[in-house]
Amino acid sequence: MWSGRIAWLSACSALALAAGCGGAERQAIPADAAEALAARSDRVADALAQGDLCTADREADELVAAAEAADLPLAYRRPLLATARGLAARIECPPPPAAEDQGNQGNGKGEGEEKGKGKGRGRG
Repeated sequence: MWSGRIAWLSACSALALAAGCGGAERQAIPADAAEALAARSDRVADALAQGDLCTADREADELVAAAEAADLPLAYRRPLLATARGLAARIECPPPPAAEDQGNQGNGKGEGEEKGKGKGRGRG
């Protein structure tokens, strides 16, 4: 499921770096911003490739924050933010598994029971 998205993220990283190189027809993304965004994008892709959705989710949120804070030309700002936000919205860290009833774990004794009490001999 994520293999296509990982390839897409790699392409986005390359695009951000290429845009940082400049060109006569468009204003360039500053090289430091392009490199930082590409590195963040790569971290999302790496986490997805490893199947670590929680790290990918956190990295995608950081990618959005970095893109929002970056000094980007208007020609790149909207599409980059839309892409980063869309990606972050699709990656979700699954909730941890529900904890089992803690009273039934361990040595078989419920909470508050002490060794030897209530067993064997009666009073009297």
